[in-house]
Amino acid sequence: MTHFMKLFPAPFQKITEGRKTIELRLCDEKRQKIAEGDTIIFSQIGNTDIAVASVKKLHRFSDFAELYEALPLEKCGYESTEVEAANHSDMEQFYSKEDIAKYGALGIELEGVYSICGVKDKLFRDDILPLLAPSVYNPTRDRLQAR
Repeated sequence: MTHFMKLFPAPFQKITEGRKTIELRLCDEKRQKIAEGDTIIFSQIGNTDIAVASVKKLHRFSDFAELYEALPLEKCGYESTEVEAANHSDMEQFYSKEDIAKYGALGIELEGVYSICGVKDKLFRDDILPLLAPSVYNPTRDRLQAR
């Protein structure tokens, strides 16, 4: 199964560089559908870059406090200089305390990551658009930007 998730630029870069191999998420209904071996397509917020990864392992916890105690935080996106100050409450900028208590936390261990950067920008070039014209939807710059 393939899943889609959005990432801010800094964690996106860390994943594509192999410095972050565990993505932290709320274990809500959407994430409960993820299984080992599935594919995740991450899109970077603010541009057209994407990264594709396979789910190696899932780490489920009752909350982020438990997750922060069990998993190596360097693999979760923290720099070694930040680990000592890292706190599970950091995740409250993304999820409410009520949702964390209701759903718990999930560490998604990734492998086989590759990224595709600037694809839409390349497709918008005037010398490329005519090459796509034989396609079913007859692409235009406006149609590509809307996708």
